[in-house]
Amino acid sequence: MPSSAEFRLFGPAHLGALAVVALVCTLVAAGGARMSAPARRRLGQVLASALGLYTVYSYWLVWRAGNLTAEFALPLHLCNLLVLLAIGVLLRPGRAGSELLYYWGVGGSAQALITPDLQVGFPSEEFVRFFSGHGLLVVAVVHLVGGLGLEPRPEGMWRAFTWFLVWVWVVGLMDAAFGWNYGYLCQKPQGSSVLDHLGPWPWYLAGGTTLALGIFWLLSLPWRILRTRSTSP
Repeated sequence: MPSSAEFRLFGPAHLGALAVVALVCTLVAAGGARMSAPARRRLGQVLASALGLYTVYSYWLVWRAGNLTAEFALPLHLCNLLVLLAIGVLLRPGRAGSELLYYWGVGGSAQALITPDLQVGFPSEEFVRFFSGHGLLVVAVVHLVGGLGLEPRPEGMWRAFTWFLVWVWVVGLMDAAFGWNYGYLCQKPQGSSVLDHLGPWPWYLAGGTTLALGIFWLLSLPWRILRTRSTSP
């Protein structure tokens, strides 16, 4: 395997990975509309299994590196929580879980895919694992919303944002108490990210929270428009 180059934001490898994720999402959305109900359930089980294998492999890597400790291995990063949530919702579909996964998953994973916290590029294992895990989360949302018809309720953005604030406060207090950095709530990631444009700590926390609310509002907009059109004479 050739040596991995340094990761370049929006370089050929990055754009190629984004294109692959977009293609898989398109295929899942198009195929879900044509599948029978049992086939859609099986697809959900396949996606849940893939996320489960991704989780097991990720923890094995953490253990192999000697970092299976509370500082690094607790599922407190937003994307780690999303993986566990996605597995549960894919196996037992429900609107509440799908709704939360939509706002958190698309808002968080899409941002991570666009500005990943990576130091090395393709074909490194870290690069492939990062885009596989975050890409699977977005694919799971597409399957739940497009395939199973579990569209988010427009007012669900406020529930998702409330739970987001709960996560920020709980994980932030744990970070401060134990010297951790889950959720990058105490220190920005080493790689390029949107947080680089939101000022130093703690101001980027306020900016990030405001940005999250804006993203949630944008994600709710299509469903608000659809509801308005469906209720208009």
